[in-house]
Amino acid sequence: KAAEEEAARQKAIEEEAARQKAAEEEAARQKAAEEARKIAEEEEAARRKAEEEARQIQAIETQRAQEALAARIKARQEEEQRKKDEEMKQVAQSLAVYAPPKQDSEVGVALVQSGVDTPPALKPVSSEDLEEITVGDRVEVINSLYVGQDGMEVLAGWQGSVEEINDGDAVILFYGMDEGRYVLREDFGNLIVMKADPSISSSSADMLGAVCSEAVTQNEQLRSQNAALRVELDRLLALATPLTTPPLTGASAGSARFPPGPPLPP
Repeated sequence: KAAEEEAARQKAIEEEAARQKAAEEEAARQKAAEEARKIAEEEEAARRKAEEEARQIQAIETQRAQEALAARIKARQEEEQRKKDEEMKQVAQSLAVYAPPKQDSEVGVALVQSGVDTPPALKPVSSEDLEEITVGDRVEVINSLYVGQDGMEVLAGWQGSVEEINDGDAVILFYGMDEGRYVLREDFGNLIVMKADPSISSSSADMLGAVCSEAVTQNEQLRSQNAALRVELDRLLALATPLTTPPLTGASAGSARFPPGPPLPP
């Protein structure tokens, strides 16, 4: 009987030891699982933080690129406006050649309105500082003269050659006419002497046309450059709002602060 009791007691001790060992193993397992969960949470938090920093860096770099591009566009526009102003100034200077003297224009308008015909011979003597015109010169009229005086009109655009100089006044035979017409010396400012070399522009109208053509060409080039800059700006705006951000891996974690992407414009 004593032996049976001792065996029962020994069995109870072994069972208790087995229960304690199982409890310790379960506690160790739970502790390891908790530690693994904490490590996973810390890694996930670190990954999200790295992604957020990468997005912020990309947004900052994109904003800087957009500001630089906007500055370039503004500089181009200012340069374009400056060139346009210079071209308009050149055109205005060229057109000034065609503008009649203010005083003569006002007198001519008054004479036309009053219906009084003033023959060229009654006009005052011209000054000595007007451009000299000699016999044989080819000339072009840039402002109409003696309008309303039958047989004396000399209209803008007419071209001809100087046949005679009489008391400082010129007799010009215009193309398509059988007889020459008088142009008083004081009105020589309304004529231009055409160059003899046919390879050179023959009148200030050709010079004006060349200036305008060059202005049109430069404007087209500036429009093409602005269109290219707008395309580049649209591309940068598209990069500034990515649809998704790829997760970081162990190989790319070291370069997370500088994510790969297309090169920024210079």
